[in-house]
Amino acid sequence: MAHVLKTESEAKEYFERAAHTCSPGTIILFHNQRKTVLAVLREAALKAGKVFLEQDLSVLAGERIGTSRFENKVPDWLAPAFEHSDKKGTLIYLREFHFAVDRVKTDAMNVILKKEVESVKLPDNTLVVMGLLDMDDEASGLTGTHSVTFYRQPA
Repeated sequence: MAHVLKTESEAKEYFERAAHTCSPGTIILFHNQRKTVLAVLREAALKAGKVFLEQDLSVLAGERIGTSRFENKVPDWLAPAFEHSDKKGTLIYLREFHFAVDRVKTDAMNVILKKEVESVKLPDNTLVVMGLLDMDDEASGLTGTHSVTFYRQPA
């Protein structure tokens, strides 16, 4: 399902609802408003009582989005999502997709599709949002996922 958000208030309303319900569980967010998106997601997590985790995909090593394939455990940056699984949950924002290496991009898309990392399922009360720019056509093939478009409108 695709949504087009035209204003910041529409974005706040959409993400606050998504954070409360964790439905859909994963969202691809096409945007051109880095600071606004970060503020909207942080506020939505706060209002829903969720822990807000932000991960810059461009700083992750090229091998994995998580840890070594042989460790089969979640990475340190993601551990709070499991620590708060018995509470209100977590909103995870994966950003800077366009600057990430190809292996990390593939792994990030798998997180969106499977809602798992290193074969470990994310808790049910987790919302994952992956931010992309309009130039990121690699994720265009993700069908069956919720996508949101939120672009700054020309004055």
